Amino acid sequence: EPTGSGLIIGLFSPTSSDWNNIELTKTYLNNSNTDNNMWFIGLYKTGGPTDTVNWRFKSDSNGDNSEAYYYSEGWLHLTQDYECKVYIAPHNNHPNPEHIGLKVNNSAVTGYLNINGSGYWSSNEEYSSSTGKLDFNITSDWYNVSCQITNVEINYTKSDITANSKFNISENNDNVIWNDTIDENINSFETDFGKKYINFTIPSSWDLIQAFKGGVEKTNTTWDRGDGWQIVKASEGENGNFWGLNASSSNLISDVGILVGGV
Repeated sequence: EPTGSGLIIGLFSPTSSDWNNIELTKTYLNNSNTDNNMWFIGLYKTGGPTDTVNWRFKSDSNGDNSEAYYYSEGWLHLTQDYECKVYIAPHNNHPNPEHIGLKVNNSAVTGYLNINGSGYWSSNEEYSSSTGKLDFNITSDWYNVSCQITNVEINYTKSDITANSKFNISENNDNVIWNDTIDENINSFETDFGKKYINFTIPSSWDLIQAFKGGVEKTNTTWDRGDGWQIVKASEGENGNFWGLNASSSNLISDVGILVGGV
């Protein structure tokens, strides 16, 4: 129910028993001053004792669409809905996405800090289309809202590529040298792709030496996933074959023996 003192935001005199259009002073509605973002609109009589205030209403038996109260030595809850049309506009013409409930595919858009009217949306879901076009649904809790999409970044991932691993242990050497090579001819990079790279997944215990394509060394970065594996990202990705990397690990073999006839 309403609590505290109300804020008078305008005065008016009814002109008819039908709808009265009332343009009130601009007032900032701060949701932080409410309980569960609920606002109440009330009418207060300023005339003499003979004046009355009548507000057309409908019974809740036709559907309860709002909370209605009447003040008489305290707030009394009424099982009815007062008829009222309220038009509200954003205080800021460039609100953050959170302020208007902006969503893409029913997932919230996140606003940039200190940059009103802008934000970003990202998704880790996989999307596919037989036509090469992806459709996204943009919605908002406000009506008559428009937004401009200035940048789109889509991650195209081909995950069915495997590499062949070979290793070499030199005599009396404490290290094992690993060579991982992709023999497949890669032709999935389109000309309009940006930020192209090849990912290798190797054990976290390996120390990367270099990533390469053919005889050309490639720029690489590593990221340890924390589950015993690390990701090596080699860039700039390009079509072709003979992608690979060299790495080293500790030699865990202390002895090699040869058995003949099980002896």
